[in-house]
Amino acid sequence: MHRQIFLQRCTATVAVFLLLIPSLTMAQDAAAPSNATPRASRQGGGQSQSAARKAQSDITGMYSPGRTYLPEPGRDNAFSMTVNRYGIAATLQTLGSAAGAAVLAKGGNAVDAAIAANAAVGVIEPMMNGIGGDLFALVWDNKAKKLYALNSSGWSAAAQSIAAMQAKGRNTIAASSIDSVTVPGAVAGWVELQKRFGKLLLAEDLKPAEALAENGFPVTETDSANWEKYGMGFSNRPAFAKVFLPNGTYPKVGEIFKNPQIAASLRLIG
Repeated sequence: MHRQIFLQRCTATVAVFLLLIPSLTMAQDAAAPSNATPRASRQGGGQSQSAARKAQSDITGMYSPGRTYLPEPGRDNAFSMTVNRYGIAATLQTLGSAAGAAVLAKGGNAVDAAIAANAAVGVIEPMMNGIGGDLFALVWDNKAKKLYALNSSGWSAAAQSIAAMQAKGRNTIAASSIDSVTVPGAVAGWVELQKRFGKLLLAEDLKPAEALAENGFPVTETDSANWEKYGMGFSNRPAFAKVFLPNGTYPKVGEIFKNPQIAASLRLIG
């Protein structure tokens, strides 16, 4: 499966940061001070923003009568967050976050959810990451109070070397050339994370992504724009165009995109 051309660079990485939290208790309205008022506001300007952050850090000013108040993160760098009774999942895609939350609801833990969300985002954003990319993970084991790190970035091809490149008359590697491709590490990373920390089977973790690929999903504004920007340049490559440019062009906003070949690959991986 030659998806690497669409990845800008095949070594595109997928960073998964995991936080295992056994329980999260939010303050109840009844516990809030009756005379407290919110002290944080969204204001323009560096000094005003600094003051707002300082006010948000003052726990005594975070509650107001009649509702629970928590400071809102800066929306310019916040992720699409899905919350249910079993935990929180956050990715750049709402459907990816929903995939992680669904696995939590099924009895999976944070690692299972991260694998599910990672796989789903790889389906939804083929121009950014997926089974043809790499993976890095940080896992905090709250029971053992221990932090684990995983580097699942891929190696270069076995026969690739400086001498081999020079024999081809090349002194540089173009980002879109086959020579820039490394052995993908994402799938190996999923396997290791699931074996060490997961509660569910890997096949269960990958089911939401498989369903998205098989049944299709509506393309978002940003993804449609990226599809046009990075995909149309390879419209003259039949194998690529057949999968990623249905009807000869990039998917428009709201169009349903299906990728049954990736669904089949995810079934084989699971």
